[in-house]
Amino acid sequence: MEKLADEFKDLTEWKGLMKKLTTDYEDQIEPFFTKESPFSNHHLCEVKVEEVTYKSTEHCLFAQWALYCKDTEAAEEIKKADTSAKAMKHGQKRNANINKS
Repeated sequence: MEKLADEFKDLTEWKGLMKKLTTDYEDQIEPFFTKESPFSNHHLCEVKVEEVTYKSTEHCLFAQWALYCKDTEAAEEIKKADTSAKAMKHGQKRNANINKS
């Protein structure tokens, strides 16, 4: 139980530090943990791989993984997902199905 409390304390300190850094140095730091940031996989942008255009790097990542596993149906579902979160959800469902085999 003590170890868990230490981990929570560290997480709380980390969140506090991130808030302070992004507030104090707002004009100098680009946080990548929001979809608005161009450094986030969830940032909507065109990503083109082998003549196929994806809506984000998250779409591309999971679609390429599905193609690597020879699952073109899953790759198409992922590509068509409205949001990067939905693309990730489709990709994770695909990974769960592979791990069951």
